[in-house]
Amino acid sequence: MKKLLALFKNRLFYIFLNCILVISAIMLPSISTTAFAIFKDPHTSIWPGGLGGDARTSIKVYIADYTNCTEEVDKFANISSAGGNDAVFTFNFAKKKISAAPSSSTSYNNIDYIIYMVRELEKLAEDYLLDTNANEEDYTPAQTDINNLVLGYIRGIHKNYTANGYSGYTSKWSYICGTPSSSFIKYVNNNGNTGTDITFPAFFASFLSNSSDYNSASYGTVPSKYLEKKYTLSDPLGSQQGIDFLHMIAAIDGIYSETEQNNIVLVTMLGNSTIQHDLVSWLGDLHTFTNDLHDKKQITYPDYNPSQGHIDFNEQINFESNKFSAQDLLADIDAMNITKAFLDNPANALSDCLSAYYDTMYSDGDSNANRYSLFIYTSTIDQGAASSESALLQKFRQEVFKPMNLDYTNGTCTDHEYYKPSDMVLSLLSYTETNGKDENGNPITETVLPDISVRSYCARLFYDYIVAMSQRF
Repeated sequence: MKKLLALFKNRLFYIFLNCILVISAIMLPSISTTAFAIFKDPHTSIWPGGLGGDARTSIKVYIADYTNCTEEVDKFANISSAGGNDAVFTFNFAKKKISAAPSSSTSYNNIDYIIYMVRELEKLAEDYLLDTNANEEDYTPAQTDINNLVLGYIRGIHKNYTANGYSGYTSKWSYICGTPSSSFIKYVNNNGNTGTDITFPAFFASFLSNSSDYNSASYGTVPSKYLEKKYTLSDPLGSQQGIDFLHMIAAIDGIYSETEQNNIVLVTMLGNSTIQHDLVSWLGDLHTFTNDLHDKKQITYPDYNPSQGHIDFNEQINFESNKFSAQDLLADIDAMNITKAFLDNPANALSDCLSAYYDTMYSDGDSNANRYSLFIYTSTIDQGAASSESALLQKFRQEVFKPMNLDYTNGTCTDHEYYKPSDMVLSLLSYTETNGKDENGNPITETVLPDISVRSYCARLFYDYIVAMSQRF
């Protein structure tokens, strides 16, 4: 009871309760219902892994899309209008002053260094837009245009996140996110003073897991020592795991409501306005993982036990594939949370959204709700607000099982053709099967899905893991 009262004293808990962003903890059946705050009190939060001592400043970031706020709550929160949105919620949070630039002589896979470099890139994007539109009177660069240039620049470092690369749905990155601006890339190459001894291409290329994925055709050559680093972002939330940073940026770019080509792919290729957000992040990885597991033809699959804590799906089933690693999963989860909770408000800069998310979320080791709880909410927000915790869980289960062509009822999975196996939505899940030859000797092929046992196992594993992790501690 003392713990519950302490949580209710948290001022941000009250704020998000009134503003529907609060997510009640989704409890296991044997545990009584308890409420958790998602975000830290911004006046007491501690920057994880901070580099600049205790120097802090207060900045304002807008919460995206949550328009049901009913009142103003204390001095660091208010209702206001931003970026043309209806009434939206804002709050000030204590942010560590980013003053340390990365150096090639030290490791720099820290969120502080990333935010510094993203902010420097944002300054260049603003200058580029001003130069490009110099003849337009009273021109002011839109924050959404700045964000699109920055996201495209970082994403394009990985050549498979451009128009070329992966097969199936993810080969259509130019449709999903637009083509990174070649003129902005050249502008950065010619004007990109980072204030450090590392260039922008070298810095972001350090986060490639394979040096062969570097897009040298667009960004020029970088010294091999940077391509050999193969950094993952050290998790600012303390899970002791890495995050695939470039994977996260690509997912953010695909989820972002202001992405240049977003509506084109939604309407012409996928047929609805919500599933793209999942496919470019967690669902695309889940489909690929399921397809690979089908190829492995494994007979038994170990269930997830909540006592295991953090897992890597590949290690869970003794799978050598690396298609849905722990680094990918954290990238997918954080991309959805950062975009849906912050970036989708057009007033916000990407660097501030990264700062707001990682400086206000509780650590994975804390006793309050964490990134997984917020993910259950943000991944289903397009379906509308849930009326209860059980309704939210039901929405999340539907979000996971439906695009696997599965119905889930009372613990039993059955096949249901929500999508045809040949639909673009299932292009990473489906495979081609040859069934003999026709009268002319040509192969008879059919696009099919993995067996229901494989699809249901993978859907359950993902769902059970996310829900269990949202209920820890």
